[in-house]
Amino acid sequence: MKKSISILIGLLVMASMILAACAPAAPETVVETVIVTQEVEVEGETVVETVIVEVEVTEEPAGPVEFKA
Repeated sequence: MKKSISILIGLLVMASMILAACAPAAPETVVETVIVTQEVEVEGETVVETVIVEVEVTEEPAGPVEFKA
């Protein structure tokens, strides 16, 4: 009885590892720093503003690579 339970648990562990390996990769989030320069009119005067902005960009993982012979 103990042997059959051990075999069943072992098969379940192997099946869960195989299924986890087949799961798609999670998208990667990258923070990029962007410098934005813009002209703004304030009280009749044109002012040039430079703003540094951090933007989160989500990159999708690359699909499978196909090799051509």
